[in-house]
Amino acid sequence: MTPSISVNVTEELAYIQLSSAEVNRTIEITPSVMADLDEWDVVVGIELLDFAATTSARDIASSAHLKEGDEQAVDALLKNLSRIHLQSGTLTSGSKVAVHSSGNNKLETC
Repeated sequence: MTPSISVNVTEELAYIQLSSAEVNRTIEITPSVMADLDEWDVVVGIELLDFAATTSARDIASSAHLKEGDEQAVDALLKNLSRIHLQSGTLTSGSKVAVHSSGNNKLETC
């Protein structure tokens, strides 16, 4: 199964599904991140109860078995989720935004 993500932007909830295996139990990674495990304690899915929750595949793998092939997919999906959070916010005249250039890209103000 290809990992996928389901997002509820209104409630700021997300679920990353890694497997179609039956969920045997759920453990807490952080107060805002839960991992659903199968009968062999392999991560089946990851529940994010807040878009602002910060975690990584490494954090999840420290508490449960995360298949090696799923680690990169989880990190990529989490990165995309953080972009959704950024895009769903509102900037005001008092907002501060940090911008960094990767490589030799020139940053311009707009």
